[in-house]
Amino acid sequence: MGRNTTRLSPSDYLLLAMLWSGPAHGYELYKRLEEPAGVGMIWQVGQANLYAQLEKLARAGLIHGVTLPSNSSPARVAYALTTAGEALIRAWLVEPVHRPKDFRPSFLLKHHFSRALLGEANAAGLRHDQRRECQLWLAELDPHPTSPLGAELAAFRRAMITAELAWLDGLEPNLSQEEKTDEAL
Repeated sequence: MGRNTTRLSPSDYLLLAMLWSGPAHGYELYKRLEEPAGVGMIWQVGQANLYAQLEKLARAGLIHGVTLPSNSSPARVAYALTTAGEALIRAWLVEPVHRPKDFRPSFLLKHHFSRALLGEANAAGLRHDQRRECQLWLAELDPHPTSPLGAELAAFRRAMITAELAWLDGLEPNLSQEEKTDEAL
């Protein structure tokens, strides 16, 4: 297969990450998303959408399905990551988000799965890179908006990015205040 040009959503990446640990059929993935303390707390995927997304990921060559024989019910398809799918999800898990609007839908998933699948050292690296990205967002905010609405939006964005930085800092119990200040510069 050639270069993958399929545009993926956070829920597509979520499904790829869920398949990292091994093959699963659609209903099994859906039930894992419905677990009270699971990743469904971060991102929801409706059951019908989940099956459509699995088909899209299969067409893109990121997963492949194997039909499981069954005597008592319709056959199920178990999906597994392809080599391309594993490479894509591995790269996604270590890359910070580059737009403030992507922090909530994507970074929380990345951080959770980075820690769970790649280990705490990788999650710490992701947090470090995301902290640096947040600092860039703050630096790029217009310091002198020309309209009242522009001023309100700039204040809102500044507050959101500052809150994201505080949250990231709260995840770093061993990072001293001096190191946090140095990274902010």
